[in-house]
Amino acid sequence: MENEEFRVNKVNITFLATVLVSIFARRVISLGCLIINGICKEIGTKAYGTILANYLNQSFQMIVLSQILLFLPSFIFIMKNREYFFKHLRIRRLKIKTYFLIAAFGLFFIPVVSFINALSMLFVDNVIAGEVTNIVGSHSLISSIIVVALIPCIFEETIYRGVFYNEYSRINPLKAMFLSALLFGLLHMNFNQFMYAAVGGFVFALMVEATGSITASMMMHFMINGSATLISFYADKISKASVSVSEVQVDLNSSEGVQGFTGPFAFMNNLTQMQQAVVSLGIIATITGIFAFVIFIQILLTEDRMEYFKSIFKRKAISEDVNNRVDTDVIRQEQPDMITTPLIVSMGICVIVMVLVQVGL
Repeated sequence: MENEEFRVNKVNITFLATVLVSIFARRVISLGCLIINGICKEIGTKAYGTILANYLNQSFQMIVLSQILLFLPSFIFIMKNREYFFKHLRIRRLKIKTYFLIAAFGLFFIPVVSFINALSMLFVDNVIAGEVTNIVGSHSLISSIIVVALIPCIFEETIYRGVFYNEYSRINPLKAMFLSALLFGLLHMNFNQFMYAAVGGFVFALMVEATGSITASMMMHFMINGSATLISFYADKISKASVSVSEVQVDLNSSEGVQGFTGPFAFMNNLTQMQQAVVSLGIIATITGIFAFVIFIQILLTEDRMEYFKSIFKRKAISEDVNNRVDTDVIRQEQPDMITTPLIVSMGICVIVMVLVQVGL
């Protein structure tokens, strides 16, 4: 018990370090750019220093460097516990059918994420859209997907599902799903992303348990970020050929929505275009969500993990052997608290930053 409490506290300290790095990463990079400028000025190559500093300060490079810095605390945790970590990190080969099912699940789950994103925009600002637009507007589609989708799906899944969820699930998998999802949402540091990231984080954890492999959540993460990149990329191309993005945004926030709805949808005539979009996405998300649920059940059956998955929602936890089969029954009489002081401090810092971002500070 003491060993588990110690490990939980270590992983919570790792999260606190990750939060601090997330807050100061861009400031550290900007400071590095100033130092580069200063050094180059002293040695007589100021022009090269300015070029390099401006290059590093761009959104594209900033995201790459931020992801590397964000991964640093977890990397240190992994290296200090590498024998245990790599032994228990859930990376295993899935059945070929499962990969197709995960892809199908991702396609049907994307509208759910889009709905939550649109719903949150009725109340809070979308602070990340401009950054993604800057990236896709000045780089190729492949480069944009690598930075916005591929790198985050590897780094962030290793952090959240590989380190945090994996450690918490040793105590209580169900509580670990909710806690790791909450932390995943909080570390995005704004209310808009918090809402859909928290839901996505919970589903990613479900997918890890449904397949017994973190590669499933990586696939899901890549598909969601990749779809957002594709939409932004082609929306940017269309906007340049017709109207500006700002004009589209004004239309969406117009107090007058599209008219002409009849029958059970007549109420839509009284909504703004943004509200109409949310309702439409909600209907689509409900339909696709049902299909996603059916596919999820099929994934459990395909990987022969239905009984293990059911045990997560019971007081009795069923452990797994190396082949991820149901092995023995383990009833935990006492469980160490997953929420310790470092984690409380971390969550408090995240909430404060989210409020500051929302009010524009």
